[in-house]
Amino acid sequence: MEHILAQNAENVTYEHRNICAAMSWAPQKGEIVKARTVDGSLVRRRVWDVGERVVYLCSERQFKQLELGSQLAPAIGFPKADVFKISET
Repeated sequence: MEHILAQNAENVTYEHRNICAAMSWAPQKGEIVKARTVDGSLVRRRVWDVGERVVYLCSERQFKQLELGSQLAPAIGFPKADVFKISET
């Protein structure tokens, strides 16, 4: 399946330590997370897949389409450092 990298992933200097590793948290497929966009705002997205340096995210509608096998709206890759667990408080 083809994935698309978010624009903010192109110019990122990857550090050896990112937020996911520091928190001992690994996003799971289907989990709802917050992600930082190119303009710095935060959006809620659902995890589709996790790569070595990126987390592939999509909207609820895209997630359902991907589960049904659609490849018209691929998930977008965000750097792991820009993906955050939603606190349960």
